[in-house]
Amino acid sequence: MRNRIIPILGACMFTVALLSGCPSSTKNTKEGGLTAKDKDILQKGRLDIQGLVSKGKQYAAIKQYQTLFQKNTDNPVYYYLYGYALKNKKKKWRLFDLCLRRNPEFFWCLVGRGRIYTAWRVWDRAKGDFELAEKSLPGRVEPLLGKAEIAFARKRNEKAVELYKSALAKEANNADANYGLAVLYERLGQRKNSISWYQKFLKQQPEHFEALRAVGKLYKAEKQNSEAASHWERALKLRPKLFRLHIRLAQTYEEMGSAAKALALYERASRLPQVHFKTFFRLGVLRAGVGNIDGAIKALSEALKLEREHDETLFRLGTLYLQKGEPKQAILYLRRAVRVNGKRVESRKNLAKAHIQRKEYADALRQYQEILKRAPKDASVRTDMKKLLDRLGLSDQPVRGPSVRGVLKKCQGIIYKCYKTRLKEQPKLKGKLVVKLAIPKSQPVRVSWDLEKSTLKDPLVQACVKWTLRRAVFPRRGIRITYDFSFRP
Repeated sequence: MRNRIIPILGACMFTVALLSGCPSSTKNTKEGGLTAKDKDILQKGRLDIQGLVSKGKQYAAIKQYQTLFQKNTDNPVYYYLYGYALKNKKKKWRLFDLCLRRNPEFFWCLVGRGRIYTAWRVWDRAKGDFELAEKSLPGRVEPLLGKAEIAFARKRNEKAVELYKSALAKEANNADANYGLAVLYERLGQRKNSISWYQKFLKQQPEHFEALRAVGKLYKAEKQNSEAASHWERALKLRPKLFRLHIRLAQTYEEMGSAAKALALYERASRLPQVHFKTFFRLGVLRAGVGNIDGAIKALSEALKLEREHDETLFRLGTLYLQKGEPKQAILYLRRAVRVNGKRVESRKNLAKAHIQRKEYADALRQYQEILKRAPKDASVRTDMKKLLDRLGLSDQPVRGPSVRGVLKKCQGIIYKCYKTRLKEQPKLKGKLVVKLAIPKSQPVRVSWDLEKSTLKDPLVQACVKWTLRRAVFPRRGIRITYDFSFRP
């Protein structure tokens, strides 16, 4: 905030600083020496450049008025207009200083050079130029505004307020004084006062980008989202490629419940070079909200490239693939989501649903089991788990025995009972499962198939085998076993 007022204290003040076009002769040593035609050219040129600068087209302004200056090197007005369009402070200073070497009392060059000294924090030289300008044209407000800038930059707030109001007493509705007071009260945290002065300024310069952006921010802080959005919309028309403003406005519309407007802004922001993770993420969420599943997946996939371990993105992608009926893809993302954040119950619930869609019932039961460890009171999971166990003819009780062989025999009885239940639906079902068991010393039993020797592919029977053996409690640990299950009607 401290430096903001110095380079951009209103388009008007910027104009004032550069109204010091360096004259080529001693004839026009004061403003009164300008002809009516020159004054008209000056006024129109200022407004033209203000418009270009406000729309982010300063380079075009520099080019345009450089050409005019080169064609009119004997006219001080074009010195000024070219200087007004310039952005580089050193080049401005050289222009004003050269002008004052030739015409030491030229009012606008004194004001312009004084403001550059202010920006450089060379207070004594700035004050000296403003005092000389006051002597040159005593009735003008610009030296007062220059001194107010010095006070502002030096954080002498009360003095700055006094000087700005003195300027307004001389020239009511002076745009630079209105803007200066708006920025000053913003610094002091007096938001309502600041908004009031910004609004006075915007009545005079309705397309001033910085004022529109600033007043929008103040309305946002006051929780007046509709007013903030209105001003930021106006600002965005002036700078349609400003990424941060797209995001800020989109977030505001989301808070207001205007999802369609927010979506449109995120769509535009996603095409700008500054696009980041959150843009793609919110774009994906909003696309999903309007039923654009493929578009949502595309946006969230882009987000995941920028933050590969973001569990919310992984969860949403898995969920979208589940909705789309692609459980294999859903499992890939939901497993990653569980690895990143194993405490998230919703990821495991959707992972269980994806496994059921793929008829991987044992894996679904395993996820239900993990959920109930973390959320034992989750009634919906208990219900879903019971339905699946009933369908398989299983229970959730552990299997124990006095020896490894005794445990395997009990497991075999449970598994064949499950197989007989399955025969009611598939009377000709038969085959063999060769199971490999890894029984670590501390971890749960790991179950896998010998695919070359196994011939039974029924997912329900496979689920019975996996579920039963995983719940087996063996008296000996740290061993590996291969066990054959033969199924015949």
